[in-house]
Amino acid sequence: MWHSPDGGKTWHDIGPNMPNLLASPYAPTVLLSFKNDKIYKLDLSFIDKAQTKQVSPSETPDGIYFEATGHNLSGIFKKYWEEHGGLARFGYPWTEPFRETNPSDGKVYLVQYFERNRFEYHPEYAGTPYEVLLGLLGNQQTEARRAAGDGAFNHFDDAHYPSGAYFSQTGHNLRNSFKAYWEANGGLAIYGYPISEEFEEVNPDDGKTYVVQYFERNRFEYHPENKGTRYEVLLGLLGNSLLKSKGWL
Repeated sequence: MWHSPDGGKTWHDIGPNMPNLLASPYAPTVLLSFKNDKIYKLDLSFIDKAQTKQVSPSETPDGIYFEATGHNLSGIFKKYWEEHGGLARFGYPWTEPFRETNPSDGKVYLVQYFERNRFEYHPEYAGTPYEVLLGLLGNQQTEARRAAGDGAFNHFDDAHYPSGAYFSQTGHNLRNSFKAYWEANGGLAIYGYPISEEFEEVNPDDGKTYVVQYFERNRFEYHPENKGTRYEVLLGLLGNSLLKSKGWL
């Protein structure tokens, strides 16, 4: 086992000096060693970016291979993807399934990343509709803004919008096209509570400004160019955003 403390300029053989080397079998990857009653930890998370590299089509009988991203989809994740909106709602897969520490609860789950979200397999809910859950990407992407009480992420009172809904759990209102989409496509179980009000935001993927609203598990975007179609409200590409922030894309 070799380690470079200066980005590859010099290398040191740490194997003989560090017995009992243990590598985490999940992301983020770390190397642990124990010596003289001390624990040594080496961050190897840069290795994890290989998860997004293209792979060959698998031989899984029920699998689908997507040339666009070079990844496979099969099993319980494929079933969830197909039953809950498929390509239009979640986009293409960016990884194969792998184990990752969840930043929300510190537990390790089998996950697979897509353009618009992250699928998580929750064995504690096996046999129920919650066996696969969407990752809390809305929470992850807005953690600093919520902590700072930034604009639309402040706590709001009930605005009593006509036909609107108010969620005291997070202090936000839901109305109009976003409410209709939320209710028609899984509501609380799929997207979680709203964590912002509606506001205008520049989309980092196309540079255009849209009316958006963040939820625990995603971001809704209002696309007036698609008014009257099922694409009037689209889910933000939060999977892409998170993977870019990790340096994986």
